[in-house]
Amino acid sequence: MQYLSKDYSIRDLARECGVSIATASKALNGYTDISPKTRELVIQTANKHGYIPNNAAQNLKRQRSRNIVLLLNDPQHPTVNSVIMIFNEVAGQENYKLVIRYVNGEDTIVAALKAIKENKAVGIIMVGDSVAGREKEVGQFGIPVMLMEMEEVLDLKAADNISSFYIDNIKESYRMTKYLIGKGAREIALFTTEEDGAKVGGLRNKGYKMALEEAGLKVSPDRIVIVEDIYFKSGYDAAMKLIEQRISFSALLCVSDNLSLGACRAFYEKGIKVPQDIMVAGFDGSKFTDYTVPSITTTYIPTEEIYWDLAHHLMDRICRNAKRCFKCYFGRIMEKESTLEHNGK
Repeated sequence: MQYLSKDYSIRDLARECGVSIATASKALNGYTDISPKTRELVIQTANKHGYIPNNAAQNLKRQRSRNIVLLLNDPQHPTVNSVIMIFNEVAGQENYKLVIRYVNGEDTIVAALKAIKENKAVGIIMVGDSVAGREKEVGQFGIPVMLMEMEEVLDLKAADNISSFYIDNIKESYRMTKYLIGKGAREIALFTTEEDGAKVGGLRNKGYKMALEEAGLKVSPDRIVIVEDIYFKSGYDAAMKLIEQRISFSALLCVSDNLSLGACRAFYEKGIKVPQDIMVAGFDGSKFTDYTVPSITTTYIPTEEIYWDLAHHLMDRICRNAKRCFKCYFGRIMEKESTLEHNGK
């Protein structure tokens, strides 16, 4: 087994972690017959030294297949059915088989390596997580890797097998926040999944702050709520938290439409009117936002178009040796009832 570092062997890694060489090897290759605690220790130590096993690519060269792995971080995400249908159809047209795997709480890179090895995959699509900072590891996969992650946050020199089709989450969040400011809001709350970083929530948080600062408005940490996930209950709980803490805000931006719907339920229960008392806006362009009361303003993301393009590009990479590609898509604000009236607070 070869490693990126020639000065640090598997024996050194095992010794540093206090485990056997076999256990260290299993942890790096995604085996499940070791404890999660031990696996995490070995992976973190390996990452610290900047290397992973690169035998995955060698194995794939010896054992070619027609399997493509779709690695999903969130099996409950509203777009999961669409992405499975699209990738399954496009792969089938080229007589390739789509294999669906979920991260299931594992380290994303470990889950990917495990899925590649078990299925002898010739390509992988990684949806729902960021690989920023770990591009060198992805570069060792030895097969085309498809992401939905901003080109600007990736070190592409470290992984020439990556292609990405994405939206600019910073700009889209900036645009929606600026829209709310233009509607008269001066105290805007944000429900997001990360405070900062390369994931969607962190990038949308950055765009939100940029718009406030540009308008000369205060960025108040009290109005930024980090939620557990992007679903209804998290939006409901976050809204209740702000209400109970008596945090003043006249508009709310949520990083998903589901969060905005949960928040609207909390406002309804507390007698807070949308949009008369608080404006609400979400992200994704979910169809249900047309049928809520009030209907919810949202940023439409062309998710299905992105999936189709990404799937066809992957097959072009595998079957026709196409060059890697990076493509940015643009969203659009869909103004609805939740922001049509406002008290100007």
